[in-house]
Amino acid sequence: MRYDSKLEDPETRLILNLFQDSGRHKDKLKDRVEKYRDLILFLEIGAFLHDLGKLSSFFIISKAKSAVTRDFHGQILFIDLISYGKVIPKCQAPGNKKLSPLMEFLFTPIYKLLNLPQMVDGIDLSISLSYFVCAHHGCSRCLYGLARNKLKDAFPTSIKECPFKDRIDNHPLIALLKTVDHLDASNPADSGKQGFSSVMIDQFFYGEKEVLLKKLNGYRINFYRDLNNFLAENFPNIKNFQKIYNSPSIQNVQQCKNGSNFIFNHQDIVNVNKFVKSLGEKYFSSTLSETRRYGNDITLLDHAKSVSSCFKMYLFDHFVFGKPLINSFFNAHFRVLTVHDTSRKVENSLSYGLACANLIIKADENLHFLVTNIRENVVWNLLYFGARHERTVGKRFNLSRVDDFSVIFNDTLKGEPLRNAFDKLKEMKIKTPEDLGFTEKELINELKRVVFFSALK
Repeated sequence: MRYDSKLEDPETRLILNLFQDSGRHKDKLKDRVEKYRDLILFLEIGAFLHDLGKLSSFFIISKAKSAVTRDFHGQILFIDLISYGKVIPKCQAPGNKKLSPLMEFLFTPIYKLLNLPQMVDGIDLSISLSYFVCAHHGCSRCLYGLARNKLKDAFPTSIKECPFKDRIDNHPLIALLKTVDHLDASNPADSGKQGFSSVMIDQFFYGEKEVLLKKLNGYRINFYRDLNNFLAENFPNIKNFQKIYNSPSIQNVQQCKNGSNFIFNHQDIVNVNKFVKSLGEKYFSSTLSETRRYGNDITLLDHAKSVSSCFKMYLFDHFVFGKPLINSFFNAHFRVLTVHDTSRKVENSLSYGLACANLIIKADENLHFLVTNIRENVVWNLLYFGARHERTVGKRFNLSRVDDFSVIFNDTLKGEPLRNAFDKLKEMKIKTPEDLGFTEKELINELKRVVFFSALK
């Protein structure tokens, strides 16, 4: 029986009809999740990489006191192509004149990589992952044409001018990326600017950590090479007659005719998604998203996780439930989903099997996920489907109030499960606040700052 459409707003009707008690609701959910999850997971990679250019000494220097260097972190791919040793083209197999796996991965239109129609639910997928990096601050500093002219045939595409120049702001995926990027942005006073010779990461209760400026460009090169090697090992090039699978399917051959050397199934995309995040864990924590003090506690890794998690959950809402993509702070609402089960199966189910939410933190007894402002019956159905009909899992969860992080603060201390933090403090045998590098007054002020921040809605 369908709900009376006159009694509900359009979004509510859509959700209620999707989960109607007709015996088909779980199949309906399964079909929509499986239709879109690979696309969501792939687009999440772009959101995770959007600030790759901050893994750079150029970015740190551009934000220093009295800096005259302009911030070109959004154009880092083109800068590396043109100037910095052309590090991306060097990511090639010896003797291979074709594009390296990394270059093809970053610059091939998404619809070709995933063997999809160019338009999916009104979204143009002819953009590549590179646009998530170069276009998230607009086109005013675009270096596409310069890189294309200098590199000519070595440039990753044959298109002389960027087809999205000056109109990328209207692309729904880039518009969503900008919105969630701003959600995680701080704007400290310029008086908090640090010099470039000694830039520090604020670690709250622990001592400050210095950004190793001279190593950042090397970390970025290593990021390129690690990802290139992973792609080369897992997705050999069919155009060079290398074996992809034991018996390539018609779909594989058709996909190559469409212009892509990558043949992705669901597990392939999960593996790439996880590997990119593992590289982020390895390299992104070494630098900052914001260098000014009182915002310099957020590393590039923190920012990448936050932006990609929000991006992912709003994409899921759009593709699976048909909700419009958010376009401002005012309709960017969230909840914390707490699942009382710390098994890896639950995390994999929500993050990859359903592609609906990312794990924020694992506490002693709970997993905390960031989700949109969804209803409990929707969560129950998601968990039911994700756990492959294990009904007990679907009943063991709680949803926070809208826009309320307090459940996480209450269950953790400084990003550590309470039990782990207590054990760590006991091992440290701290006697006075000075052992933490604070005077008593400074420690109290720091505690207040954390508590006040956690109370923000």
